[in-house]
Amino acid sequence: MRETVYGHKKRIDFFLTAIRKRQQSWRKPETSTRILDVGCGTGVMVTRPLAQCGFQVVGIDVDTESIGHANRHSGNEALPNLSFVAGRLEDQDWRGAFDVVICSEVLEHLKDPTGLIALLKERLTPDGILLITVPNGYGLFELDSHLWTWLHRIRGFWRIPALVTRGRNALFVALGRNDLLREMKEEDNADNISTLNEADPHCQSFTYGGVVRLFRQCGLRLVAAGKSSLWSGPFAHTVMRGLDGPIRLNVRLADLLPFFMSSGMYFCFERRPIESG
Repeated sequence: MRETVYGHKKRIDFFLTAIRKRQQSWRKPETSTRILDVGCGTGVMVTRPLAQCGFQVVGIDVDTESIGHANRHSGNEALPNLSFVAGRLEDQDWRGAFDVVICSEVLEHLKDPTGLIALLKERLTPDGILLITVPNGYGLFELDSHLWTWLHRIRGFWRIPALVTRGRNALFVALGRNDLLREMKEEDNADNISTLNEADPHCQSFTYGGVVRLFRQCGLRLVAAGKSSLWSGPFAHTVMRGLDGPIRLNVRLADLLPFFMSSGMYFCFERRPIESG
């Protein structure tokens, strides 16, 4: 997986670190570790990469078109440890069935995320972990995205990002980096789209402290947290795409700065012990 301004590779690395650290106490290999990815979309970003690592992975999403795409393009024949389900989580008989439950870039779309959090918790084994990612509601990703949407209402604005893209591609050709152009073309392939449900708006503006308090109220304890990148969004993607150096710096800067400056946040939670008395 190639790193992006959104920190896609970094997100998978955060998940793998959390899972493998917990595996030391579970004493079970990847092939018997069960993972549920809730709101998986087409499975490109999280579900399939984790299955390729050997875990037993199930992806579920309410969007039937995304799941249909996942089943057509995920290479299920070559990955017997990967399956997809179209439907609602509450309709599945999965209580206590998974060592790891993932909910990535989903909660910000819900007006009241506490109901889903309770369902996620119920699907965990007693010593399982819950992995969550959300955008920083006040970070550069949201600013970038809102500005991009607003400017695209201006007639002819689309020509500016198109010009930037052509200039960057010409630079790659001049530098003899046709391999980058091929990789970007492959990324743009319809098979690699992450979701077919793009119209779902954000209803939540999360902060680090707000997320930790929310999950504490739901009976979950923070184990680890991480950050995605400093600047992400459509503008960042247009400017830095394919430029490995700036992207690595962008991702690294997020680790050096406070959470409120990052574009996105990663969390690992576990069940909080029931207090006696």
